[in-house]
Amino acid sequence: LPDPCDTSIVAPAIWMGYAEMVFKTLGRQITPANLYCLMSLWADIEPIRQTRLHPEFLPFAERIGLVAAWDKYGWPDLLPNPK
Repeated sequence: LPDPCDTSIVAPAIWMGYAEMVFKTLGRQITPANLYCLMSLWADIEPIRQTRLHPEFLPFAERIGLVAAWDKYGWPDLLPNPK
């Protein structure tokens, strides 16, 4: 079976808006190879934008440590602090 964290799985999931697959793959392991996939979540285009609007995006971001970084350094412009 292919590595579920491989960019050949993660990148299409992001660009096609399959949020659940994004959370499942990047949520499992972020690697140097798939880090660019994580960065591409900030492209403000459809359907990528829908992944950030997905109700599970913030729990995903918290699991991978983004929320802690945002609390410390500031929240991204495309995702204001929900508090």
